[in-house]
Amino acid sequence: MNLLKSLWLVLLVAIVGCGGADNRITITGEITLDGQPLADATVSFTGNNGSSLATSATNSQGKFSIKTTPGMNKIAVAKFDPNAAPAPAPEESGLSPTDDELAKRAAVKAKAKPTFPQKYTNPNTSGLTADVKAGMSPISLGLMSEKK
Repeated sequence: MNLLKSLWLVLLVAIVGCGGADNRITITGEITLDGQPLADATVSFTGNNGSSLATSATNSQGKFSIKTTPGMNKIAVAKFDPNAAPAPAPEESGLSPTDDELAKRAAVKAKAKPTFPQKYTNPNTSGLTADVKAGMSPISLGLMSEKK
């Protein structure tokens, strides 16, 4: 009898599946930086106390659509400058860089000015959250440049 119950349980799990239903919700929104649409940025929603991550990208008008878990989500936004100078390649020899190489790297790093406020790139420092619910209105994320 126990064998029959075990087989029935295995069959039930195989039919229903272990993962459960996909309960993610599609929401839309818009991101601006200093009042201007933020094009070509990456937006990520972290839900379920960090166990769920969803990412999307903004279009040329700063609009996005993302499928994420319901409930409170922390949000991060990042934008990368495609014209930024790449980091100098490490030396192939495997030796530590010389003082001259270190100076060159420091000069490149000093010239590279952040084009996007870094606090928004981390969901724990961005200050951005959304309580995701089915049928919710589009969200608007108004970001501000860091004061100098």
